[in-house]
Amino acid sequence: MYDPRCNFNCNGSVFLGTKMLYEQLQKEHGIECVKAILAHEFGHCVQHLMSWQESGKRVELHSDFMAGY
Repeated sequence: MYDPRCNFNCNGSVFLGTKMLYEQLQKEHGIECVKAILAHEFGHCVQHLMSWQESGKRVELHSDFMAGY
């Protein structure tokens, strides 16, 4: 999850749930899954910084696109 709020001089925070993280790391290519999730959430950070005003599926698809890029 990306959250634009921050307690320090930064552009937001990305949070990963420990259960989700553990489940992903148990998979065959688990570390790659975690990297993809982090890249997707970073995409949301970029959207926030660019003041991208979309909603719904477009936000998620755009973040997936940036993660793949």
